[in-house]
Amino acid sequence: MTTIATSPAPTTTSDFVPVGPIRHHLLDLIDSGLDRAKIASLSKVSSREISSIIALARGGAPQRRSVPTTIAEQLLLVRTSTVGLDPATRVLALGARRRVQALAVMGWSLPMIASWMRADIALLEKLLDESTRAVTVRAHRAIAKMFTDHWMTPPTSKDAATVERATAAGWQGPLAWDDFDLDLAPAVTALRTVDREETIDEVAIDLALTGTHVTLSATERRIVVARAHALHLGDNAISALTGIPLTTTWNIRSELGLPSWADEDADVQAVAA
Repeated sequence: MTTIATSPAPTTTSDFVPVGPIRHHLLDLIDSGLDRAKIASLSKVSSREISSIIALARGGAPQRRSVPTTIAEQLLLVRTSTVGLDPATRVLALGARRRVQALAVMGWSLPMIASWMRADIALLEKLLDESTRAVTVRAHRAIAKMFTDHWMTPPTSKDAATVERATAAGWQGPLAWDDFDLDLAPAVTALRTVDREETIDEVAIDLALTGTHVTLSATERRIVVARAHALHLGDNAISALTGIPLTTTWNIRSELGLPSWADEDADVQAVAA
């Protein structure tokens, strides 16, 4: 049984680390579309400190030679992707926490969510604690998969205590985030749950997934794209099957953080451009 646990702070043997790898990491984040202000908000490192690490002196060498280890560790938590990372690498706990919170908003009980995570309730509570800054990549991936497996299926009976806690804490539902891991604030505040403000038409969803072009709500379109994607259908195939425009399919998949399938990448990117 795999235990999903939050990640403790690593032990360090030096107060400072060379600036080079940290500077390259920051430049990679910026190249991926994160600006310095967003990196600062996510890492809890000031924009001034980040600018100082990036800055070059005359002659083109980095202005600084080293970075305090504590600052370096905070910056290295920020990642735009976990692809290729060692499972033991530490990343921000933000996305994992938001995924658990989203399931709670839907009405799934915390003990049930903990059982899906193969973790005890104490570890789940630790993850939900805003002071928990990091999880391992292994934990992050397991929680992301757990969320993908369950977010499209509302519970037959909502756990009242969990919903009350989620409402009081201001937790957000599955459709509130464009990017669970990197958004600074909810992108959509009107849709806190999959089914709180509207009725999901499962018949329409099933028809769409069998090739009948029917009218779908925004939430139903997202469910259809996610379910079709789980069948390893690419964006072009999903659009042709369901009648959802290709650009809309691409946007929904991107918002849900779902990878594109390789044989569809070129066509979808051309349309999206």
